[in-house]
Amino acid sequence: MRSLIPFIATALNAAEFPEPTNTETRPGTPMPAQEVAAKTPMPEGFRIGVFAAEPTVQNPIDCSWDFEGRMWVAENFTYERRGTNLRDDFRDRVILLKDTSGDGKADQRRVFTDDLINLTSLEWTPEGLWVMCPPQLLFIPDKNRDAVPDGPSEVVLDGFTVPKNNHHNFANGLRIGPDGWLYGRCGGSAPGDVGKPGTPAAGRIPLRGGVWRYHRFRGTFEVIASGTTNPWGHDWDKDGNLFIINTVNDHLFHVVPGMRLARKMTRPAHPRVYEMISGHADHWHYDTKGEWHQSRDGAANDLGGGHAHVGMMIYHGNNWPEEYRGRLFTINLHGRRINQEILKPEGSGFVASHAEDLFVTPDPFFRGVELTEGPHGEVYLLDWSDTGECHEHTGVHRTSGRIYMITYDEYRKFDVLTLEERNDDENSGDIQPWFLRIYQTIAPMPRIEPKLADAGPDAVSRSLRFTTDFWPLDRIDCTRTDLPNTVEEAEKYLPHMARLADHSPRVRLELASILQRLPVRLRRNLAVPLVRHAEDADDHNLPLLVWYGLIPVADHHPDHLVEIFAACEWPKLRQFIARRLAEDLDTRPAPLDALLRTARAHSRPGASADIVIGMSQALSGWATAEAPRSWKTFTETVPPASKAQLDELHSLFGDGRSIAEIEAVARNPKAPLEARHAAVRGLIRANPDNLKPILLSLLDTRQLNTTAASGLASFDDPKVAEALIRKLGKFHSTEQDKILEILSARPVFAKALLATVESGKLPAKQLTAYHARQIENLGDPVLTEKLHKLWGTPSSTDAAKADLIEKTRAALTPNVLAEASLKSGKQQFEARCASCHKLHGKGGNIGPDLTGGGRSDLDYLLHNIIDPSFELAPDYRMEIFTLKDGRTLTGVVKESSPKTVVIQTMTDRVPLERGQIGKRLVIETSLMPEGLLNGLSPEQVRDLFGYLMHPGPPAE
Repeated sequence: MRSLIPFIATALNAAEFPEPTNTETRPGTPMPAQEVAAKTPMPEGFRIGVFAAEPTVQNPIDCSWDFEGRMWVAENFTYERRGTNLRDDFRDRVILLKDTSGDGKADQRRVFTDDLINLTSLEWTPEGLWVMCPPQLLFIPDKNRDAVPDGPSEVVLDGFTVPKNNHHNFANGLRIGPDGWLYGRCGGSAPGDVGKPGTPAAGRIPLRGGVWRYHRFRGTFEVIASGTTNPWGHDWDKDGNLFIINTVNDHLFHVVPGMRLARKMTRPAHPRVYEMISGHADHWHYDTKGEWHQSRDGAANDLGGGHAHVGMMIYHGNNWPEEYRGRLFTINLHGRRINQEILKPEGSGFVASHAEDLFVTPDPFFRGVELTEGPHGEVYLLDWSDTGECHEHTGVHRTSGRIYMITYDEYRKFDVLTLEERNDDENSGDIQPWFLRIYQTIAPMPRIEPKLADAGPDAVSRSLRFTTDFWPLDRIDCTRTDLPNTVEEAEKYLPHMARLADHSPRVRLELASILQRLPVRLRRNLAVPLVRHAEDADDHNLPLLVWYGLIPVADHHPDHLVEIFAACEWPKLRQFIARRLAEDLDTRPAPLDALLRTARAHSRPGASADIVIGMSQALSGWATAEAPRSWKTFTETVPPASKAQLDELHSLFGDGRSIAEIEAVARNPKAPLEARHAAVRGLIRANPDNLKPILLSLLDTRQLNTTAASGLASFDDPKVAEALIRKLGKFHSTEQDKILEILSARPVFAKALLATVESGKLPAKQLTAYHARQIENLGDPVLTEKLHKLWGTPSSTDAAKADLIEKTRAALTPNVLAEASLKSGKQQFEARCASCHKLHGKGGNIGPDLTGGGRSDLDYLLHNIIDPSFELAPDYRMEIFTLKDGRTLTGVVKESSPKTVVIQTMTDRVPLERGQIGKRLVIETSLMPEGLLNGLSPEQVRDLFGYLMHPGPPAE
């Protein structure tokens, strides 16, 4: 046995680390931790003790373990209540806790780092500590494992968005998986575009909620499964199957790569994801007949405590009784309890059933955030200790925090052995699974070839899973027709994989996941043997997961979809294929016509009815369409039960649908979302007399409100502007700039917008430089004057600009710039520049990407910031388009054809038919307003230039 690395408790230096203070306004204090443990009823034989409590630990949000049995704890103090920016006057830290006496209480404490911001999670590995501090994933090296950083933190990935007003959904949950990858989670309202620092927009991976992973040694980033509302817990079973816990809607999912998981309040990231995979539990922990937020305050105690679940563990240890092994445990936030779920195989996956809750605590401040298994099978529970949660408005209680320990038999002191000693130990069969899971940080499950035709489904599934993790996962919303370095290997294994489709539903689930990893041209070869299994027609996962892999096939090989349809025994997938091909009826009718002929030739039971269903869904928002050539002969095969839908299609192909029918689709909450979008767009094109009230009524429908707003832009009506301003908070945070762009495109709209700013109801800083210039371009002197008063004056004389350049140059000496705060400079950049310019992969698309520009040249920056029109590249000359409907749009021309012009505005690429354009004016001055430095203190100017001139993304 080797000796324990010296572990010396250290005290914080109060002068260096800001003392956490409470902003919680609700009365009361947490129950003493020992009293909570004493008064919490436990099942017979279980005991709950206090491993650590304030002031030893405060605001614990996550933890991890190392080989020495030390618990690494993330303490978060920078989180603030909803609607308030994250606190920059506090910092977050990582501490280490250890029980050296064997009494179940942490008696040693050490600070590893106390210089982090937005810390949501951490994971220890032998090479160092990984920490998630949105918008960045950081790595802090510690190769000698002495719990002292070897150097500063390194930015590994960035682009994990922190929304302005909804930061409780952002990235969290770092965990090493059995495959050795680093896994993490992200909520749906914190969409990100992730890549290594400096990655351009085109190379970034879109993250729209769900689960992601990063290969620590290969540097590969993948989105494993998108969707969910706010996942905040995940773990693996003994066979490496991944499960996650989610809040608000379905609370538990079994996850395989490529899944699109059900989410609440936002639509799928890709329009062809017609249906998302719902949760894998046979129950809810609240009454779904009411609203999810009505499950607080004890209303759902009889059902499991409420909708919000945080933290998750699948128990593998030997301390608790055998009956608990393999069960899933999660913290029910509002129910102040631990829910217990029994995982049972079902079809291609699993279903979870609710077992008796492990305990309910009497402490009103209990806010459990994570469960983790300890070295001897004991379980630790992290308690944030507060009265609120992500939707609260009453502040944060930062000075409390607890870690409880739950045991069944006697707690044993952790015995430190080297890896070699563990492997040579004669009693290694009694080693706790905890150590085996820690060991996977350096020795993940091996990559083996999937040649286990005679093995059980778990073995074959595992084999497939860990063979193909070397193949890049396809991105549905940025599809490639070929995947580098996988074509030869995919073609090698494909025949064997096709044969494995006859093995079991569990194996077919892994094959369906692999479908998204194959080059698009090869996907038919694996899909056909999968869809022939009629027993999977009603499977919870397979029809949807296979469809996700087939989405890009329609774009590149639509004839392959027709072949897959001919073999398909799954009604839902047949409907999706028909729907997808019908969506292209006006531009590419041949594939749909081939599908109709195939259905007639093969006469598979139900196939014709499925085509009618799919076509009805695809065309429900259309006003008129031309019938496919084979339509008449196809309809002879349609069963009488489909008559109503068939009559609707006959109407569409004959005289066209009425406005009333299209309006009914737009308003119908049960209609497919894309059909409703098509209907709204159809109404906008048709422009009926009642269009305005229809669109106004849809501003409260989150999935449709942006489409409705684009149609309202054509109405020169102050009431429309007032409605858009009033409903601004209803729009997703990523869509609000687009609404402000609409509001700055008309004098009537801009007047209402500036009046709202003047009243204090909308911060002036929410208007970007683009919006300011757009309002100036309206040419209304009254509006321009008010803009300058409220926002700033973007103009000065040539002499004044030259004088300001000289004064700023003299002030920004090398010594002064060396003192710049890069954090403050980044904030100035994001507030004043990022809406138009990218830097290190983040920002807008209007102006040049600054990452590779001459940023190290102070004169270059001074002239371009203070006198932006001094040297204007032709590709970035702005144009003002005055449309015949009265709107004014400002942007850069990206494409031009005899029929259309495509302009890039701040938020969107807008195609304009030339007939829409009334007047067009090239601006000889930059869209970038002058006076960007106005209102900045000398220190803020220094920080901005220091950040712009820094050679790479600064460590944070």
